[in-house]
Amino acid sequence: MFGTKTGNVDNFQERADISNAFELSYYETLGHYLTHVGVHPFQDEKESVVRLTLLVTFWITGITPMYITIWETIRKKDYDRMFEDSPQALTALISLVKLLNVYSNRSRFQYLFNYIIRGRKLMKTDIERRVLNDITKNGTVLADIYRRCLLLAMTLFILLPLFNPIMDILAPLNETRPRQHLFHVNYVFMDEMEHFFSVFVHLGVVAVVTVWFIISIDSLYIIIIHHACGMFAACGYIVQNVTEEIKDEKNFTGTYEFEEYNRCVIVHYEALQFYDVLNSCCRNSYLIQMGLNMVIVSTTAVQGC
Repeated sequence: MFGTKTGNVDNFQERADISNAFELSYYETLGHYLTHVGVHPFQDEKESVVRLTLLVTFWITGITPMYITIWETIRKKDYDRMFEDSPQALTALISLVKLLNVYSNRSRFQYLFNYIIRGRKLMKTDIERRVLNDITKNGTVLADIYRRCLLLAMTLFILLPLFNPIMDILAPLNETRPRQHLFHVNYVFMDEMEHFFSVFVHLGVVAVVTVWFIISIDSLYIIIIHHACGMFAACGYIVQNVTEEIKDEKNFTGTYEFEEYNRCVIVHYEALQFYDVLNSCCRNSYLIQMGLNMVIVSTTAVQGC
């Protein structure tokens, strides 16, 4: 299934001095995204706080007008509009929950990425490293596709409100075509339609920040979960390889097989520890996100009825 034993030389072993998983190509892009939103596990604390504070403060300036509008629709008992606006507002809230969960568990995520280095150093043969690397690479590719899809969808979403203003320039009519913002908002102190382009830019950047939160954190989970899967797969290869050695009586020594089984137990234990830490990081946040997602699905279903 996995192949046979090979030599002990590969690129990772040549860089035995690596102490930070983000130095590896599989995690480099992820590191940039996490740094941008201020939740990189090994980022300077002051820099992290400044980035996170600025982003969240700006995010609040765009989300607050959305919730003001929802509150007004509830007061006016305009439930159709409320159900229409709720999914966007709740999705934005979910993005904040994701971000703050990672930030509040920075020490645990540091522990996880230290586990990644420890786990990789337990791989002794090229095949074991290839098994781990292949699955890790799959996670990296999947995360990249996920980010690209969401960024493409976000770009199309942001550009849609510009269609009518552009048509007013290219094919003007006797009257201005109707304009609509990305979200229904109430800025209280200004008229949203009178300052259409200023509000459009503000809401557009807020949408970018929200999506950036989501793709950064989801990419983190995709990649580290694939690492855990790779550890279990490598452990499976070790067991398979030792079993084949035992069947071959000519090569059976006893000592080597015992050492390999012992190493397999260590690798499996490391993978279980990795899962336990990840579970403790995400359990409460996941419960909140699932609750909010259920509300989103319910409001969307009611809206469609």
